[in-house]
Amino acid sequence: MICNLFSEPIYFLFTSGVPTLLYYAYIPTTILTFFVGVYVFRNGEHSLLNRLFLTITTLLSIWTTSTLIEWTNIHSDLILFLWSFYNLILGLLAIFFIYFFYVFLNKKDISVRLKVFFLVLLAPVLIISPTSLNLSGFNITTCDAFEFEWTPLVLYCASLGVLAMIWIFVLLIRKYRTSIPDLKKQISLMGTGIEAFLFLFFIWTNLTYYLSEIGALPDSQLEMYGMFGIVVFIIYISILMVRFKAFSTKTFGAQVLIFALIALIGSQFFYATNIPSIIVTSVTLVVTGVIGINLMRSVKKEIEQRERIEKVEKDLEAANAHLKELDVQKTEFISFATHQLRGPLTAVKGYASLLIEGDYGEMTDQVKGAVKVIYESTQSLLLIVGDYLNVSRMEQGRMKYDIAEFDLRALVDDTVKELSPNVSYAGLTLNFENSKETCLVNADKGKIKEVISNLIDNATKYTKKGGISIKLEKVGAEKCRISVSDNGIGIPKEVMPKLFEKFSRAEDASKTNIMGTGLGLYVAKSIIEQHKGRIWAESEGEGKGSTFTVELKLLNKDDHIPEIVKKFPEGL
Repeated sequence: MICNLFSEPIYFLFTSGVPTLLYYAYIPTTILTFFVGVYVFRNGEHSLLNRLFLTITTLLSIWTTSTLIEWTNIHSDLILFLWSFYNLILGLLAIFFIYFFYVFLNKKDISVRLKVFFLVLLAPVLIISPTSLNLSGFNITTCDAFEFEWTPLVLYCASLGVLAMIWIFVLLIRKYRTSIPDLKKQISLMGTGIEAFLFLFFIWTNLTYYLSEIGALPDSQLEMYGMFGIVVFIIYISILMVRFKAFSTKTFGAQVLIFALIALIGSQFFYATNIPSIIVTSVTLVVTGVIGINLMRSVKKEIEQRERIEKVEKDLEAANAHLKELDVQKTEFISFATHQLRGPLTAVKGYASLLIEGDYGEMTDQVKGAVKVIYESTQSLLLIVGDYLNVSRMEQGRMKYDIAEFDLRALVDDTVKELSPNVSYAGLTLNFENSKETCLVNADKGKIKEVISNLIDNATKYTKKGGISIKLEKVGAEKCRISVSDNGIGIPKEVMPKLFEKFSRAEDASKTNIMGTGLGLYVAKSIIEQHKGRIWAESEGEGKGSTFTVELKLLNKDDHIPEIVKKFPEGL
């Protein structure tokens, strides 16, 4: 603004001889830019990206402040000094924006070779800026401050801005193609914000300068709209910080919004020409400040609560993962231990059986009774070991099923005959209602026999006197049902819902049979469900006995036909 026709500015900046848009565009933008840069830096001082962002915002704040002074001051020495840094700042901004985008994309520092190349690009500006080639003097007689800049240097700085635009655009396209969707959004926001800034800041500013030089524009006031490039850049950075936490900030969104409102309202003082407007602006500024402070406290409190919840959630996830790992280790240990125990127990049972049968000579009744106790206890331990081994296999997904066709009636009949001695030894009767009706199923014969044996064994253990009844019947044309009934201790209603869960036993069950593990019914249910069948229990209450029922799908006659035959057209 160097011109003897204007008066000295008040408070170094304020004068009536400049466009009113100047204060409204420059002062809030300068304050907001510097505040955002410092805020981001304080939230991550050790982050290279945050340090580069602070450098860029500081350069922008210096540029806007010096430009504001140049527009409002009339002292040629001060204007000449500030203007000598003009092209240097523009060149630094172009290079630092490329540097900044590199670090944002790759999350690491650039190579030394690239830093040297950037320094080479800046060398002309660094060398020429302090010389007379940069600034030659003012044309005071015509009040023109555009005639003294060396055109080649102006064009070179403008070309650095164009180079930065092209360079960043190429980087953006390359990284965008190979990135995940979430990162693509971040790249798009950052790239768009930087490109918009570079266009408005370099292209628009130099374009208005050129047009004013050739007389197409009366002056370069349109240059002020280039400040919107800074605003656009800050907006995009704010979105990245709030939505994607790109700079590890917390209450940034609310604080920037409030600070921007205060800055914009405060700038109205430059337009206030009378007492009422000054009072209204002052009251609005105070009310906005009070509301803003309360809003920031509320947002900060909410964020702190959310962070505590997230921390607790992460701790719970870690604890849950640790518990799962321990559960796997427990299952593996039980599988290993039970597998190792089965061999010695089988040997003890076998030798006890040989002793009872007299293969090693005659024994007294007293010794034979002791050996029988060993045999029965070993048999109980083998059943317990078998239950634990089955559970561990199921939990590890290592349970194997040998599926084949067989007659379920014949399997039940054989199992009843095999277990009859044990039932008789317990002083009970075992009755099988054999309908002589064939029930073909497609299942694992050994596993189904294990389930039936388990149900008969349970009925034997929990029945003091009386008998056990087994019934086999067809249910329609698709299902076959096996029922094992007893008149034992019964099942309380409160136990019934969790009867087939692991380690679930009624209180009276422990009094009747202390060797039970509570795993037998869980294993039986798992086996039947793997066969797409059902198993359930019924009881009228304590002391009234119980009935356990297994239901399996019958073998369909079409299951005998190979798949290739089923596909033949009818009539062939």
